[in-house]
Amino acid sequence: MPGKAVTRFGSEGFTARTVASGDSVHVGVLRLDAGGCIGRHPTVQRQILLLVEGDASVSGDVGRPSVELTPARPLSGSRVRVTRRRAERA
Repeated sequence: MPGKAVTRFGSEGFTARTVASGDSVHVGVLRLDAGGCIGRHPTVQRQILLLVEGDASVSGDVGRPSVELTPARPLSGSRVRVTRRRAERA
């Protein structure tokens, strides 16, 4: 699924595509190449991160420990600030 390349906040190997959007929800598909990175940035709404394949390391605020994600382990929550993601493999 093609998307738009994202380079803000130092992101690398990252594309995004909006699938649906409304008053209270936004659904997007993100693709992160192996070794790619979504740069640290502030979140603006609740979010759920669900991997389809591969592994990712996710960290929140500076100094907080990272969480390892796999397709079987989604991350969600209103207070979760997902601010950095790095793909280990495609």
